[in-house]
Amino acid sequence: MYCFFSANNVPLSLIVGQVIGYFAALLGIITCLPQLIKTLKTRNTANISLATYCLFNLANLL
Repeated sequence: MYCFFSANNVPLSLIVGQVIGYFAALLGIITCLPQLIKTLKTRNTANISLATYCLFNLANLL
């Protein structure tokens, strides 16, 4: 199996894995912010958004 390397001899597959991990962490943080702001403003947690849960779960899958 041929493995591509970046300029500093780090396998590109490792770099891609790290980028996906960072993207997942960023997505998880971004998806929580709108719901958090809404909850703090209204002081009501009864109407938590389904989209927030879906995006949060997508971030956890990555």
